[in-house]
Amino acid sequence: QGPEVPRFEAALARACGVPHAVALSSGTAALEAIFASIPPGRVVVPALTFVATAAAARRAGHTVEFADVDDRTLCLSAGGVLKTAASGAAPLGAVVGVDFAGHPCDWPSFRMAFPSSWIVGDCAHSLGARYAGHAAPAWPDAAALSFHPAKAITTGEGGAVVALGRRWIGHAAEWRDHGRRNGLAAFVGTNARMTDLQAALGRSQLARLPANIRRRRAVAEAYLAAFADLPGLRLPFVAAFARSAWHLFVVRVAARKRDAFRKALAARGVGTQVHYPVVYDHP
Repeated sequence: QGPEVPRFEAALARACGVPHAVALSSGTAALEAIFASIPPGRVVVPALTFVATAAAARRAGHTVEFADVDDRTLCLSAGGVLKTAASGAAPLGAVVGVDFAGHPCDWPSFRMAFPSSWIVGDCAHSLGARYAGHAAPAWPDAAALSFHPAKAITTGEGGAVVALGRRWIGHAAEWRDHGRRNGLAAFVGTNARMTDLQAALGRSQLARLPANIRRRRAVAEAYLAAFADLPGLRLPFVAAFARSAWHLFVVRVAARKRDAFRKALAARGVGTQVHYPVVYDHP
């Protein structure tokens, strides 16, 4: 938590087009910091996401409910959230969108549909994506980023909260340091600080972000062209309003064929993963 950390935070905020950023030890810690600053209540997350999205909300005392995703983008659907919201009497405390595979959520639709709820972004996949001419994390009230080694940039392990308002940033900065304010713990926080070594690496990596995204897009475009005429294979969809960061290239096949399909690819030296088991299937 030395001088390299605020330098990295300033560079990250510029890269995301937001005024504020707070670096933390992981993307999960970034989610936890956001949820810890929201009074416990009903939180809606997409069923299709990494388990950390829901687990971070649960650890902060929220009631987690699941909603459907859009069949094309696989991002959270405003219609799915409305359906889930109608199933309970209490208002929604927060709507949590996930930029699945690097494709930005339709944040304006959430703003219009849920004006009284906090809009939280799990943007771990989408650093470098663009939405209507803006950096993707600029739309939620607060967004969590991840710098895991598989992401567009890495700090070895790490994450950040980026936000338009100081409310989120001040709380996250205290929460990562045991809730301390002026040397005294004002609330129960944790140790989720980023080291100077990580931050120095992150600042170096940010300089490579545009090239990294260009490379991912080139690979994705090659896949899209090569696989265009393959029967039974559903390729990723990118909405006209978005430019994906292409964190993942997710293809879909019929459920009854998926295991055989993966086995055939593995026999040819092509690795695949299931992204993701739906959250409510975890024990």
